[in-house]
Amino acid sequence: VKARGLVQLAQGKTKEALAALETGCKDHPKDAGCQLYLGWAQAHSHKHPQAVAAFKAAAAAATADKKNPAAALFGQAGSTAKLPPPRNKGTQKLIAKVLKASAGHTGVVLLEARLLALGDKAAKKKAAALLLKVTKATGKAAPSEIAEAQTELGLLALADGNANEARKRFEAAIKQAAAAGKATVV
Repeated sequence: VKARGLVQLAQGKTKEALAALETGCKDHPKDAGCQLYLGWAQAHSHKHPQAVAAFKAAAAAATADKKNPAAALFGQAGSTAKLPPPRNKGTQKLIAKVLKASAGHTGVVLLEARLLALGDKAAKKKAAALLLKVTKATGKAAPSEIAEAQTELGLLALADGNANEARKRFEAAIKQAAAAGKATVV
């Protein structure tokens, strides 16, 4: 049921996905993945309060799952970050939980940096420092994550009016993405 709901969601059949995932979550309330996907479907349907409730249920189930709590928590943090304010305000707490469960999780560091980049000057400075760490984590971070960090650094530089730094970062992102097989450098 969970897989069917996810496929339907990917196909844009939100109504059918909601029905399948609601059934799946009712039958398996401790399945963090099912709760997470239900939250995604509800967010796509602009049912934000229900999405937040499903994300909280996913976090509770993921925390109870000692095998791999970071995966569902990361998915939830990424999802709540996409919700409109103030519904996304719990995202920072989720990020902290994921980092506690899986220290240095590169995807979460990127997510945290993206959220910080939306803040004031001090928050943007912290975002840049986090992104620089990712660009230097060559053994730990995936090439696509390093490319993403370079892109985010480029966007920060551009917003700061530093076109040369932005160009340098975007070029580095393209090269990294090409090395990862995700882009072609012309």
